[in-house]
Amino acid sequence: MSSGRIFANSQVNNFRDYGGWKTSYGGQVVTGKLLRSGHWADAKDQAHELFLELQVQVVVDLRRLAERGLQPNIFPKDMPLEQLAADGGNMKDPPHIQFLREGNLTKNSVQAYMRSAYRRIPVEEHHQHLFRQTILRLGQGKTVLIHCAAGKDRTGILAALILGLLGVSAENIMTDYMLTNKAVDIENKLPIIAKKVSEGLGKDIEPEILFPMLGVTEDLLPRSGDILTDPVRYARKCLELDADDLQRLKDNLIC
Repeated sequence: MSSGRIFANSQVNNFRDYGGWKTSYGGQVVTGKLLRSGHWADAKDQAHELFLELQVQVVVDLRRLAERGLQPNIFPKDMPLEQLAADGGNMKDPPHIQFLREGNLTKNSVQAYMRSAYRRIPVEEHHQHLFRQTILRLGQGKTVLIHCAAGKDRTGILAALILGLLGVSAENIMTDYMLTNKAVDIENKLPIIAKKVSEGLGKDIEPEILFPMLGVTEDLLPRSGDILTDPVRYARKCLELDADDLQRLKDNLIC
């Protein structure tokens, strides 16, 4: 692992441990149990060795059905693994692809789209189902990997919720969230990705316009409402988790 949190590998983007933070309940969040990443469609021996070393027990795939079909995960064979996904919210293309194809692409329009996505994601039923199941598995002491396509937005919201429920400060939650830009080496990769997106959509898109969609900015996570400001309220009201569920989460993840 490099930078203390980011797993050094060239096959899975944004693969890191989001534990280790101090909590308001005393002690700190354990490491080795809370893992996050982008998709595993390009995973080979290097990533699989890390996966086995970390003894992942549960994978939560936050992507839509169409995304999973286009880029199916590749995990080590013959390994006992629970994989959770949801088929809700399905459409031919993911919302961000529809926006890129149909939208008027400017820096402001892309940023506005991303802000709306952060308001939408926490209230969508299929996301709430997976958020709940993730927290229940963590409360059972399982090692859980959460991921979406890039491992930054849907994954970032869920990671922020879990850290918030564990009493990690909003400042440290934001620090963990912003590590995405370092983990994916956004400065060097942005021009390459922008070129691929331009070719795929038949549009000439300047790299800086896509930054909010490929990286993260500090103004996005606060748009997720109670996720950051009152995670307990969100967990009780939207995920129907009770006090015992939340206590088990703390018992298993705070040392």
